[in-house]
Amino acid sequence: MTKTITLLFIITLLFCSKSIAQPVHTQDFKGLWVTGFKANVLGNTQAEDSLLSYAQTHDFNYLICTNMFQILTSSCSPFTADMIALQSFINKAHTTYGIQYISGNVGSSATAQKIKDYNECVGVLASEKFDMITYECEFYNAGTNGSCLDFASYISQLSTIKNICETTTASNGIDSLVCEAYIGGSGSTGAIITNSSQAEMIQVRNNCDHVLLTYYRTTPSSSNGNFFNWTIQRLQWLAYVEGGPTEIVLLLKSRNTDGNNMHDYLQNYAGTHTAALKDPYFSWIEGIAYNPSLTPGYIERFTDGTYPWLNGIKVVGYTWFEHLANIEINDSVTLGGIELDNDFINIYPNPSSGEVNIKLNTLQEKLNVRLIDVTGRTVRERKIKLVQKFYLEKGVYFIQILNEKNEILSNDKFIIN
Repeated sequence: MTKTITLLFIITLLFCSKSIAQPVHTQDFKGLWVTGFKANVLGNTQAEDSLLSYAQTHDFNYLICTNMFQILTSSCSPFTADMIALQSFINKAHTTYGIQYISGNVGSSATAQKIKDYNECVGVLASEKFDMITYECEFYNAGTNGSCLDFASYISQLSTIKNICETTTASNGIDSLVCEAYIGGSGSTGAIITNSSQAEMIQVRNNCDHVLLTYYRTTPSSSNGNFFNWTIQRLQWLAYVEGGPTEIVLLLKSRNTDGNNMHDYLQNYAGTHTAALKDPYFSWIEGIAYNPSLTPGYIERFTDGTYPWLNGIKVVGYTWFEHLANIEINDSVTLGGIELDNDFINIYPNPSSGEVNIKLNTLQEKLNVRLIDVTGRTVRERKIKLVQKFYLEKGVYFIQILNEKNEILSNDKFIIN
């Protein structure tokens, strides 16, 4: 009897351990990488509002802001013009647009220290503070390794950055900064696989809160599957660690500078732009359960026992690289694949600060006007006069002119800043 009870206890323990160990994926981090932040965004009200409006509309909750070493160049007093503009931008992102995390992208522990110094300046309000540091230094790639010429230098700086994060308060006044470590892929040279190891990946994992892991491809189902191919080695290295699953954020690429990005995939996606942004994440996580045309995903490969070591990986979100490409794709989308007829109507002013006029260049009667936002929601629809005036909130809008048969005669776009 005692042996039977003991055996049942062991079986129960093993079953429960497997159940507990299986990671539950989340979307805690939905990020957008802001390239050329200093030159393209900071201090330019229109560019700032365009970025933040896009992020808010499409459900992003954190921004990775680059060029910190060029912006944080002064001590607490006096701040430079760039640092004053940074205060304003972070405050606006938090309070007006509801962005949860502002991350400073750094290539060294020295710049990370500048973020800590900035957050701790007496004149910096809570809403003006950073919430995260993203460390990017490719120790495995001799062509782009910057301040980390080898792994020893890299991990020393990452350890310092982790300590900086743990001892610096974020904008909510409670939490410490999130420490995010970027890890690239193999690429054509196999850099990460050739020049790193499982032991090094374990150290990376143990010195950050989560790993930002590149997942560059043309579609979620390209390269022989929506989940694996060359990512498998990095995942297995990261998974073989103690102390719970390694948290990773998938880094997806929209910038069309090579043959390994999802620019065209996003632009040609059949659903809304927001759905397109989330699609690769769900394809990776849920696989066939999400889309029967895909291969098994993260959950399925763990559940069916193919890769039991996946209990060491927990996906906590996704990030898109980069903001300029994403906004350009979103702005270029046309409704229903219909060519624009810009001669049928005049829209002025465009862009507008709130009031927009739509003037018909036709005497045709019984026409309706329909305004649609970037999520596909109809926000206005009515019979149109020769000149029609609308007052709208900030955003990008599409306008359709329809006849009495509900046929689309014109399809155009305007922006409210």
